[in-house]
Amino acid sequence: MQAAITIDEDGNGIQVLFDVMSHTLDTSSGVGDHGMASIDTFLEKHECVDCCKQLHLQRGRFATEPALEDSDDDDA
Repeated sequence: MQAAITIDEDGNGIQVLFDVMSHTLDTSSGVGDHGMASIDTFLEKHECVDCCKQLHLQRGRFATEPALEDSDDDDA
């Protein structure tokens, strides 16, 4: 994934993501989908940042796992 910094209409610096790559269990998302090998590499090397928390992402949660019930708990 690639990103660029730009200025929004309020004068704030924002990060714009582009050229997003997806990987699926069955390599069905198109060219560049390297399946479980790339998913494993991402999970192994990823370091969560503020963006992860703002998106309410949870480390270790994966598409093959059942969805968690929504809660008011912010300890993600």
